[in-house]
Amino acid sequence: MRIVRLTPAFEECLFHHGLALFNAGAFFECHETWETCWRGLELGPKRLFYQALIQCAVALAHLKRGNRRGGLTLRRRAQAKLAALPPVFMGIDLVRFAADMDSALAEPPGPPPRIALRDDPFVTGEAARLDTPVAVPAWLRTRRQSSQTPRKT
Repeated sequence: MRIVRLTPAFEECLFHHGLALFNAGAFFECHETWETCWRGLELGPKRLFYQALIQCAVALAHLKRGNRRGGLTLRRRAQAKLAALPPVFMGIDLVRFAADMDSALAEPPGPPPRIALRDDPFVTGEAARLDTPVAVPAWLRTRRQSSQTPRKT
């Protein structure tokens, strides 16, 4: 895998492109786009945010392919991450987004959610402020460290 440096301008481009893909129903492609952001960030709330969005996109991709169980599993993982963030983060109303995700994965399923920005976090400066290192919750540090430990086969 090629590592690409995540500059603020590159992150902004990827963030908006991912939103457009998500809203167009291209969930797998959206996940690939946001994964570049996620991989380029240090541990912190913005990395957690991208991971939650990626998991939501993949949950909807599973649902689109008829794998509701896989979608629900990923949605549960994303739900914990979204709940750990402020109600509005990176310009997105995460409370509404979580409710829309629940509706999309309900039985019978509702329409897939669309993401509308309240404010552009790259214009307001929120995205840059979130790049400041912060204390990472112990549960997140432990999970990340254990996921980097090689598995025995």
